[in-house]
Parts: sequence; C-alpha cells; structure tokens
Amino acid sequence: MGRVSEFGDDGFRPSPDLVVCPASVACVIVNYNSLDDVLRCVKSLRTVAEVREIFVLDNASPGGDAKHLSCISEIDRRVRVGTTDRNIGFGAGVNQAVTSLTSNWTHLWILNPDSIFVEGSLSRTLEWMAGCSVSICSPLVLGPGPDYRVWFVGGEIDLKRGVCTHEGFGDYPPPAAHTDGWTTNFVSGAACIVTRSAWMALNGFRDDLFLYWEDADLSYRARELGMNLGVSSALSVSHEENGSSRVGSGKSPVFYYYVSRNRVLLIREHNRRLGLILWRSYASSYFVRLVASALLKQSAFTPNCLQAVAKGAVDGLRGRYGPRS
Repeated sequence: MGRVSEFGDDGFRPSPDLVVCPASVACVIVNYNSLDDVLRCVKSLRTVAEVREIFVLDNASPGGDAKHLSCISEIDRRVRVGTTDRNIGFGAGVNQAVTSLTSNWTHLWILNPDSIFVEGSLSRTLEWMAGCSVSICSPLVLGPGPDYRVWFVGGEIDLKRGVCTHEGFGDYPPPAAHTDGWTTNFVSGAACIVTRSAWMALNGFRDDLFLYWEDADLSYRARELGMNLGVSSALSVSHEENGSSRVGSGKSPVFYYYVSRNRVLLIREHNRRLGLILWRSYASSYFVRLVASALLKQSAFTPNCLQAVAKGAVDGLRGRYGPRS
C-alpha cells in the first residue's frame, strides 16, 4: 500500500460537481438469508447522518426474509425494501438496487449484510476521497468484536495468477493511523464506497460471476481506467465473513464452488494465450492449495465442500458463468 502522496495527476477524475457539492450517500444492502445481520447493519447506521437513503434488496431468500424486512422502515425511515423473484446473485443484486435509488446521491456505500458500522467519520472519509481524487474507497474493515482483528486495510490483485490478498489480515491491534488514508490496488466489496461518476463509468458490478470475486474484477477495471483506490482510516466497520454462505461456523459448498470457479474464470480471461495443458496444471495446483488451506483452517470442511471445489475448477475451465447448474 502507498501513502496518499503517491497519487498521480493523470488518469480518471470524478466529475467536478461531485467534489464541490455537499455529499449525499446512498447505501445498498443485498440480502440472502441474512435477516438478523441486515437488522444489525441498519441499526448501526442510525447515527450516520450523511447516509440519506438505504435500500435493502432481498434476493429471493427462501426463508421468507422479505416479509420480515418490511419492518426495517419502522427502525429507520431512510430505509426502503425491494425484492427479486429469483436469486440473481450479488453483483446483479447491487446493480438492481442502485437503479431503485431515488435520492440525488453523490456516493454509493455498498454494505454486506454482515457489516456493521463501528466508529469514525463518514464526512472525513468523503472529504479525503475528494481531496485525493479517490474513486473507490474502503473503510478499515475489522473482524467481529470484541478484539476486532484486521480483516481488510488494503490489498493487492493479480488476475493473471488469480491472486487477491488482504494485507495485515488477522493483525491485532489494527494499524495506527498517521494519515487519513492510503492507496491500494484492491478494494474489498464488504463495505466499499464508490463515487457516482466512477460507478457510472464502470457500469457497476459485472453480473455473470454471481457470487464472489466481483470486487476484484471491479478494482481491476477501475485501475485500468486510471481511477485511484484507497482505504480511509477515518471510518471503521466490522465484518462477519461469508454471512450468507455459512454453514454453522464454517463455509459452505456454495462458497467453495464460486470462489474456485470465479478465480479460474478470471485467470482464464486475463491469460488468453495460455494453452490448455497449462490451464489444467494451474487448476490442479490451485485445487490442492485451496483444499489444504480449508483442511487446516476449518473443521467443517466436508466431502461436499471438496466436491464443490473440484466442480468449480472444472466449470471455470469450461467457461461456465452465472449461477451453478
């Protein structure tokens, strides 16, 4: 990660009116079987005055979340709730939620249902973004309390190798802030803030990945357009990872399938000259590393998870997008 002094004078610049006008933040949350998480997330935003509108999209949760989500507007009048008739995935869900916004927003705050505002100043974050021409920004993202270990404070992506890293992951305490923010090459989608001009230029998330790796793709495309990405130390949220794809305390086969498949799909897209033999070699080594990591870190890794990793890698090599069949 670099410091703000490393921002250049070239590349993408936000529309001037978004810098001089008072900031107005619209928040979107896509829900899938995460009713309790959504309620906690919305309640945590009650004191964040810069958020003028909150739109919660229920992505056809089979547990009937949509009916219960209607009560959120009683907690906070800024909240509106929408539904889909089928699960369209995370990226497409965010894109649809944005089209439903009614406020004249200057910044979009995309929050996972299991993200909770902890502390800090959204105003300072927006001022820092404007002053340093940052188009996409993440707050400090911490693991769940009470210790709040680092979950995301910046990262790197290399889509040719399918590598996406979170710097300082698991560190405690979080890094001391000596500046309002710093640069990064990758912004996690757990709680990212995007300027309106950047969102329109990028045309939102791609919707064919369905689940996971959308943020890596968005970060890559933003960098290709010359946009600056950053992390603001003025704002902190906590994040309970994989809230909509957990099984008990572990990760589900759904998680392993899409993480495996989409990583291979993105590698495939960014290495079009690689031969089929090299593809198979890479997929095999990745498969072994992912399984080994899961076995070491997660007691809930089951034969179904193993099968999901394998199927994801095969479907990625075959170029299959969208929801799994």
